[in-house]
This record gives sequence, structure tokens and C-alpha cells, in this order.
Amino acid sequence: MAVLRAGADRVARREGLCRARGDVQAAQQSRAGRRASGHPGRGVNLFLVRLMPPRADFAQTLTDDEQHTMDLHGTYWEQLRNGGHVVVYGPVADPEGVWGLGVLRCADRAEALALAEADPSVEAGVNTVEVAEIMGGVTG
Repeated sequence: MAVLRAGADRVARREGLCRARGDVQAAQQSRAGRRASGHPGRGVNLFLVRLMPPRADFAQTLTDDEQHTMDLHGTYWEQLRNGGHVVVYGPVADPEGVWGLGVLRCADRAEALALAEADPSVEAGVNTVEVAEIMGGVTG
């Protein structure tokens, strides 16, 4: 799975210069071309968003400032859901430590990354984010 991380290489990734495990970019462009060619509803891609907290016990040890930021985070994702971008979102009870999962409907990787990076908890530097396309994802 090609993973995009917020950071210094954002522009390169948005320009499609990031490759992982072969020519993922070409495969994604090929799929995008098929979607756009007369298949209603297929111009939208699905993206996995993984929100990583700063420490394994984050959910149990939030400071007041972190709690406020996470309240803003919850409001932000609820707005994305109401706007039709979110398939599902919520905390994952991973034995290694809780992290956040979201699945976004977006036109392309740049839009998904922009939405993920606009999360108040990411903007505040509380959490980091990873974004990956769900290749050929199907919803119910």
C-alpha cells in the first residue's frame, strides 16, 4: 500500500512523484481514467486516513489543551461526514495504542491529503496523519 505522510515532501507527492512498490502512480492514473470514462459515480475514490497520536496512552492521558484540540477534531470530522466526504470514522482499539481511522470519498489524492491535513489536531501538531488510496474500494 502506498502511504502518504504529511511532511516536507507534500508537493512531490501531490505532483505524483512518489512511488512505492513498483509503479503505483501509473496504476492509479490508469484506474482514474477508467472511472472517468462514462461510469456514473465512479469518479470518486476512497482513501484511508490514519491519525496517529503522539503517544500510546494518548487517549488515557490527554491534557486539557489536547482535549480541546480533540473536541475540535471531532467537530471537523462530523462536518466532513455531513458534507458527504466520510464513509466511516472513529478510534481503533489497537492493543499497541488507540489511533484514528477515517475513510474519505475524494476526487483524488491531493484532495484527501488536504482534508486530512486540515484536521485541527494535525494542524495543531497533536497528531500526525497518513493517507493511502483504497485501490478498487467498494462500499455497501
